[in-house]
Amino acid sequence: MLNCRLQAASADVNSTGQWLKDDAYSVYGVDAATGDTVSCTGSCVDVYAEGLGTATFTHDCQPRDSYYRW
Repeated sequence: MLNCRLQAASADVNSTGQWLKDDAYSVYGVDAATGDTVSCTGSCVDVYAEGLGTATFTHDCQPRDSYYRW
């Protein structure tokens, strides 16, 4: 599940997810765990992915999920 900027205020520290970062973006992955990475396309506002684009999640270099934002 891709959660963008609004999750910054509502991300629960007790959740199983975590913030993942690539070179320019921060994306909250609800099911993210150690070894997970994200790569994003699209716009970035204040380091958060926002607007049109794709977030592709990997675990130990193996593709897991891709999410498209509209």
